[in-house]
Amino acid sequence: MDKDFKNAEEAKAIMYDINRQLTRLPYNYDLSKFCYNICDMVEELSKLEVYTRRTPPRSRYHVQYNKLSQEVRSAIKHLEHLILMLRLMA
Repeated sequence: MDKDFKNAEEAKAIMYDINRQLTRLPYNYDLSKFCYNICDMVEELSKLEVYTRRTPPRSRYHVQYNKLSQEVRSAIKHLEHLILMLRLMA
């Protein structure tokens, strides 16, 4: 719970772990869709990470990367809470 990441590769590892948890739970269709959407966000985060390494620190890519990074963190946290509720209900 409350896993944090520093780059897109760590976020991918977190999402892999969450996806593996979802396969073991019943009634997970909606959560699986949510997980796949977050995985798409992580892929976009990975692309932005490459652009931020290539550009100066005050470029628009850094702003987009920081914003998307916060969105991914909050989405992962929300998904983890939903998985916890599903475990308690099952």
